[in-house]
Amino acid sequence: MSKIKTAFLILCLVPIVNLSVLAQKNKTSKKTKAVKSTVTDAATSQQKVMAEFYFVEGMKFLSLNNIRSAQAHFEKAYTLEPNSDGLNYMLAKTYFFNANYAKALSHIQKSLKSDPKNREYYLVQAKILEAQKNYPEAIKTYKKMIAETKGGEKFYFDLAQVQLDSKDYPGAISSYNKIEEIYGKSLEITRQKQKIWQAAGKTDEAVKEGQALIKAYPTIIEYQVAQAEMLYYAQRKTEAFDLLQNILKKDPNNVQAHVMLYQLYRYDNDLENALKSVEWIIRSPDTDRSIKQEVMKDILVNAKSDSDKKSALQLAERFYEQYPTDGTAILIYGDALFVNNQKEKAWIYYGKATHYFPENFNVWIQVMSLDYEFQKYDSLTIHGTRAIEYFPNQAAVWYFTGIGHYFSKNYTKAAEALLETKNLAASNNEVKTNALLMLGDTYNELKKYTESDAAFEEVLKMDRYNIQALNNYSYYLSLRKEKLDLAKEMSERVVNRNPNEVTYVDTYAWVLYQMKDYKGAKAQLEKFMTTTESATILEHYGDILFQLGDVKGAVEYWKKAKAKGSDTSEFIDKKIADQKLYE
Repeated sequence: MSKIKTAFLILCLVPIVNLSVLAQKNKTSKKTKAVKSTVTDAATSQQKVMAEFYFVEGMKFLSLNNIRSAQAHFEKAYTLEPNSDGLNYMLAKTYFFNANYAKALSHIQKSLKSDPKNREYYLVQAKILEAQKNYPEAIKTYKKMIAETKGGEKFYFDLAQVQLDSKDYPGAISSYNKIEEIYGKSLEITRQKQKIWQAAGKTDEAVKEGQALIKAYPTIIEYQVAQAEMLYYAQRKTEAFDLLQNILKKDPNNVQAHVMLYQLYRYDNDLENALKSVEWIIRSPDTDRSIKQEVMKDILVNAKSDSDKKSALQLAERFYEQYPTDGTAILIYGDALFVNNQKEKAWIYYGKATHYFPENFNVWIQVMSLDYEFQKYDSLTIHGTRAIEYFPNQAAVWYFTGIGHYFSKNYTKAAEALLETKNLAASNNEVKTNALLMLGDTYNELKKYTESDAAFEEVLKMDRYNIQALNNYSYYLSLRKEKLDLAKEMSERVVNRNPNEVTYVDTYAWVLYQMKDYKGAKAQLEKFMTTTESATILEHYGDILFQLGDVKGAVEYWKKAKAKGSDTSEFIDKKIADQKLYE
């Protein structure tokens, strides 16, 4: 439809005609007019006046782009002046615009019958036939227009396109040859002809076209580079490389040749030589910054080995040094650092990149992921809050923000962000599950136990074997000494599936402890005591020993727990000092 409208607008660029004046013109003057009309001998004076009125009104509506009203007035005029070629022309255009091609064709044929030398009439007929996909007749129309009308030769381009659409490749080549005869050779026409020859399986002819262009313009290096590109895609790689090397001998600083050489190495999976080409491109002061950006992005994506990644990083660093305030150079450097596992340094540059690309979602996700990985929770909160300004409807942004608040112990804000995550997640169960798991932990910290339990239960409705939900829910219940039978049942499910995971076994042991099954709790934990590094688990084991009457053993493990770090209860020092259990 867009092509039809464009053609229509072009065709509308004609003067408003006066039917009564045109009717009085001598027939010999018709061939110099774009739009004309004739008045039948039988028409009355009143009919002439009314026909002209309807026509002028139609043109007014047409100028306002009110096609329907314009067509209605032209149709009224037509009932009074059916032989006016100008009126038939306007009717053809309005019918054409409304995709009524049969009527459009009928009216434009009447116009051409009255004036077979009018180029505009031919053009409208050709466009109607194209819209009907009647390519043979459209081709005939273009050929006749070119032959019969003044200035028609510029429509060889349109003719060639219709010939291509109808797969008349010899005809299209002939038309492009005519264009070259009139306007001279050009890269655009040569490329078109090469595509046609290649589509017809005649690569040698395509190569000859490029050679002819180079021969006509031997000093324009761009044409030689284009020929190298064509040769490469035609699987004549040796010729392509030879041509590029020859170009660089004559013009060693030709940017186009170096860029094309890089592309050829890349397509040939010769990353070593591709990197050398990129090095020249990055160092060259004549290379446009946008080209440097694109080759750097490309080389990073395709750097697979450690050595290639290292080389890409060196290039990215040089590019950044050239443009230290360019956002893309900063981001590319960050990416290069990241793929070389220099994540902490990459985090710095991703943070800078957010100021240049605040609406780039992936940049925010990258920097927040690294915030989380390196436990930079204050930064995660700041980045998340800023990102929400730009992406208020993205669940992932709210989720990261919630995590930042949670680990910063701002549990109220964490709950708000995680609730928003859940609401935005909609049918994305993975995101929704993660938000609910964090909400369960957050509400527990806020001592909103009903909401905490509800969050875990909602997860278990979606996935009854969700390990994190089963473990955390049962652990929180054990701490509160509530629903211990449920806690035991859930914890058993986890341990049965993960018998060697000490964290889950500790939860199960602690549930048994709260149920006063001290022997059962000890049996669960004792096999891990020589290997665990967890202060919490060591302290728990000490508590179990105390309940079993082994005070000396209990104190020993409390001391081990304290030596491991701060992840112990608030009573640890008092337990050790008094050799008593405090809970």
